[in-house]
Amino acid sequence: MTTYTAEFEGKKVTVSTAVGSNGGGSVSDGGAYDCNSSITLKATPDACHQFKQWSVTQNGQTSTITPNGTTCQTDPTTGINTLTVTVDGPATYTAEFEKKQVTITGIVSGCSGNDDCGTIVGANQDYPCGEPVTLTAVARGCYDFSHWADDNSNTNPREFDAPAENATYEAVFVQKDPFYITVAVDQDNHGEVYIETGAENPLENPVTEKQFYCDEGFAVLVAVPYECSTFKEWHDSKGKIYRPGTGTGSGTTCVTNADGSNTLTVPLEGAETYTAVFTGTTYKIEASIQEGSKDLGTITIIKDDNFCQDPFYYTLRAEPDGCATFVKWINTETHEEFVPGDSHDWSIDAENGKYDLIIHQPASATYEAVFEEKDPVKVTVYTADSDKGTVSIE
Repeated sequence: MTTYTAEFEGKKVTVSTAVGSNGGGSVSDGGAYDCNSSITLKATPDACHQFKQWSVTQNGQTSTITPNGTTCQTDPTTGINTLTVTVDGPATYTAEFEKKQVTITGIVSGCSGNDDCGTIVGANQDYPCGEPVTLTAVARGCYDFSHWADDNSNTNPREFDAPAENATYEAVFVQKDPFYITVAVDQDNHGEVYIETGAENPLENPVTEKQFYCDEGFAVLVAVPYECSTFKEWHDSKGKIYRPGTGTGSGTTCVTNADGSNTLTVPLEGAETYTAVFTGTTYKIEASIQEGSKDLGTITIIKDDNFCQDPFYYTLRAEPDGCATFVKWINTETHEEFVPGDSHDWSIDAENGKYDLIIHQPASATYEAVFEEKDPVKVTVYTADSDKGTVSIE
């Protein structure tokens, strides 16, 4: 009798591995394994990716396995995922990775007290690892951007690729140095300007340039049109226009006053020049008394309501005191002389000491009045009887 013994050997099953179409890491090799054996597959992400899931294709069907803390685990330190499975037939395991989302945090320093000295645009949000990031340090109020604390550079904006881990960037701000505010008049020169300083008569010595510190808050600028002109607007060096009655934001106000002057109040944010623009035709008439005769009389410029209209005229009045005489007016620019009674338009009231010169020329001019003392008068007194008393002149 013959006995035949059947011998069997374990079936080998092929397990394949792959990385998903988005890449982002590597996976351990597959191979041929005994059926029903237990194997462990490993998926390793690169610096900018993290493991997402396994896609398993078997018998024409695809399923997914996500980390579950037991058979599918991701190491929190290395990010490596291990999958333990029982081989029960040919299969393909595809490791899928996804881009890390990293948080870019921005902080600011250098602020004094509770000051809001600046911010970082582009910070405090998430970015995909390796993607471009742009951080812009924006100073506010009385501060300037100085540098980035981590590398001491002052590049701004700062551009880089998002790192593999969350990161914090610190922008350092510094208080602004003192600076100057300047005021000027446009080329037509139809008015005057000054910076308000609290002076009682600011146009006597107008301040057109003044040093400020940013934390002083605001500067007050004043534009005063000459007669026959009106204020139109202010311009700054950046081309911004400030017109009366229009809001300009940031606490700026532009107000035309009852006397025709304009007051511009602007926040102090750095050096700036403001130019006043006027419209109209300017006739600036000025008069003074010549040195050496200042105490011998008074002068007045007389203008009626039609001064700025046609026919144009104004009056220069000279009034000598009792011991002086009026000699003449002098145009200090043309040196033309105006002597009472000459061919010019005069209105003379000698009895009351008023010498009026009527000017019909529509142009700005400066005049000087000349007075002179009268000749001494000799007074003689006598007594009728010299033996009975004396007389004197006080």
